[in-house]
Amino acid sequence: MLDLVSSNLTSIAFDNPSITASHHKWGDGHVTLLKAYDDGTASGMEFLSLGDGGGVSTDLGHAANFQFNVAQFQAGTVPNQSQLFTIRGWPPGTTTNRPPPPVLNLRLAQNTSGTGGVDCFADFTQWGVSNVIVQLWNGTALVAQAAEVPATLASTLVTLSGFPGTVSCPGIGVVSLTDKNPIVVLAGLNCSTGCTGTELRIIAELPTTATPPVAFTGLDCFISEDMDNLIYGLQTTPACSPVPLNVNATSAGINMSWQGDGFRLQGAESPSGPWYDLGVSSPVTLPANDALRVFRLLCD
Repeated sequence: MLDLVSSNLTSIAFDNPSITASHHKWGDGHVTLLKAYDDGTASGMEFLSLGDGGGVSTDLGHAANFQFNVAQFQAGTVPNQSQLFTIRGWPPGTTTNRPPPPVLNLRLAQNTSGTGGVDCFADFTQWGVSNVIVQLWNGTALVAQAAEVPATLASTLVTLSGFPGTVSCPGIGVVSLTDKNPIVVLAGLNCSTGCTGTELRIIAELPTTATPPVAFTGLDCFISEDMDNLIYGLQTTPACSPVPLNVNATSAGINMSWQGDGFRLQGAESPSGPWYDLGVSSPVTLPANDALRVFRLLCD
């Protein structure tokens, strides 16, 4: 709970506000109102955009896959509704001199040509990927498919009947869109009269020169002005494999090291906690007289 009392102030600025909900820290998009729900099936973050490009950001840890649900509360009269999901990844290669995290972009926007529906775009160019395979599934049955489809934010992959309610990446290079209602493709996939299924999959066609990430690390969601969205039910699966934590205590200090990416070190005075984050880079050295004497590696 936050109580704020002021007088004779025309405005108050908050620098980089954030809210932690469902074990995830959410930051704002500078023109966004945030409201956290941290209980029940709708545990997540509601955000109202006061201008184009407002939204939220959160860390995914070091995830092999993830999924989340999206609900919309704005009135149907809000024009040109769009959602842009920017998904950050952990670059392949060494842990030193690491390049910026490669991102994939998924955009869902109301069709403005008069035909109605929601246009779907995807962009994997930072992975070195130009084309994708687009598939519509009905359960375990493949309904329609198109290969070597150019994938950019300027080229529509398919047009859907509405915004999907669930977005997931079940693996590196795969985006899945589902909903509690059927997924209807109005245009694309050679569906001249529409195709109906339960899942739309977008699969990156990875050339030998591609550099896809080895794990997912972050999610940004940007929406158009006056949209009011709720992201909830965010679930991730860690990509890390357990590794030993090497601890060497000397008169000069406590040195800890480990091998592998995506871990963060925590320490506590006793196994019951409280636990404190000590760093994400190996090695970590603490003073010999430090009160922390119990340590663990997390990948979440």
